[in-house]
Amino acid sequence: MISNCDANFHQALDELGVIGFVPKGNSMWPFIINNKHTVIIRKKEQRLKPLDVAFYKRGDSFVLHRVVRLMPSGYVMRGDSRLEEENVLEEQVIGVMVELYKGKTSLDINSEKYLKKIQKWYKNTIVTRLKIKLFNFFNK
Repeated sequence: MISNCDANFHQALDELGVIGFVPKGNSMWPFIINNKHTVIIRKKEQRLKPLDVAFYKRGDSFVLHRVVRLMPSGYVMRGDSRLEEENVLEEQVIGVMVELYKGKTSLDINSEKYLKKIQKWYKNTIVTRLKIKLFNFFNK
């Protein structure tokens, strides 16, 4: 999911320590919906952990993807509706999602229920892979 922000967001994150925006794109479906959810990103202060949603720089774009695995020099990332993984260096990651809103309703991203849904999704069952493929087919 590529955010709709620019270098000003990076500067604001450096200065304020936190930013919020409505992400664009569908790579984080079904957990972050294009133009429907608002994310709150905090400046990265420590190493991320698996299942965190990282805000990182890829070329000229900013991306929100989930940490799948840790590597010595960074992370393996993946969008929730993607099957491909990407290696991201530690220095590319500038923030981490700390809150998620659907309208004015806060979704508890640290709740056991939410985390279990994510873990189940990432077990790559045949059903999950089929859902991803169908979603991507219909959203081309």
